[in-house]
Amino acid sequence: GGGFMGGGDDDARHQPRTSPPDVELRFSVGDRVECRVARGPDGWAPGTVVAHWFRNPDWPPGKYAPYQIKLDDSENLIFAPKDRDDVIRLVGSGADAR
Repeated sequence: GGGFMGGGDDDARHQPRTSPPDVELRFSVGDRVECRVARGPDGWAPGTVVAHWFRNPDWPPGKYAPYQIKLDDSENLIFAPKDRDDVIRLVGSGADAR
């Protein structure tokens, strides 16, 4: 058989090959989290992690966001730019949890 390796390699010649960072993320797809959407103690919105290493087509090569999150109170999908507690945290893990 010939050396055909399957699709997906065609655009590799046109742009640098980039892949998400090889980093273990703290939260899994399906985890319930809170995301920072505004300043202040009430600036957190609950949601669910729906994807790892989200990439917007408009972003430069190599730019990824660790998480994509679906918010509870809307159909909106947002992303968390960093895997840090001041950006994304488990629901109820904040200092203001009651």
